[in-house]
Amino acid sequence: MNLFKQACIDVLDSDNDAQAFMMIGANVQADIDDGYMFHRQLMKHTDKEEELKICAMRAIRNTEKAMTIFRERLTHAGKRENLKWILSDRRHARSLLQPLQSAKSNLSRRIDWMRSALDRLADSPGEEEWDLPSSMPPKTSTMARQ
Repeated sequence: MNLFKQACIDVLDSDNDAQAFMMIGANVQADIDDGYMFHRQLMKHTDKEEELKICAMRAIRNTEKAMTIFRERLTHAGKRENLKWILSDRRHARSLLQPLQSAKSNLSRRIDWMRSALDRLADSPGEEEWDLPSSMPPKTSTMARQ
């Protein structure tokens, strides 16, 4: 009886994990779309936040690349049963998700910086000079070049 119960729990866990993978993909795509939206808004401000614009677009493209690789691996996995098999190996599942999650994290940070820059630009449209890009906290301007 215990073996049967454990087998049922394992099947449910695999179903939940497979659904979670699909949801992660959808959430990352939504973040990519948000990134493009904020980038378009930031592009309207010519000669401002140029470094941020470049870094944000790089983050968007890196996330798109990670998303493409993620989708290719899932497509390669094939049917839902094969996905369940991949998910049964936690190490393999982590290796599938890690690049996507890393790119998503970087993109989320850039989106926050773009949002902050847009807020500051909206509050002070007449200012021409800035000490630091408004979207970058002090001591992180070199980090934006990653």
